[in-house]
Amino acid sequence: MLTHGGPANATHLFATYAFDIGMSAGVLGMGAAVALAMLPALAMLMRGAHAVSEAGIVAHAALSDDRRARTRPDGTSDGRRAASSGDAS
Repeated sequence: MLTHGGPANATHLFATYAFDIGMSAGVLGMGAAVALAMLPALAMLMRGAHAVSEAGIVAHAALSDDRRARTRPDGTSDGRRAASSGDAS
């Protein structure tokens, strides 16, 4: 972005290209069409990122539920009492 497309527009971003066409060249309709052409790709990218995020949240919640099920409020774990210093076992 800092090179404004670099040598021979080799590193031009799609968004800056749309801006250049619309504002610099003065062809607003073409710039809007280029920007609108980005919309399906961005929508798919956002949907994929959301799906990955949701999968991580579900996996984390399942892990938390599993840990919660194994540890009981009275300090026992898996149905066994923790040995105290006064037990004769």
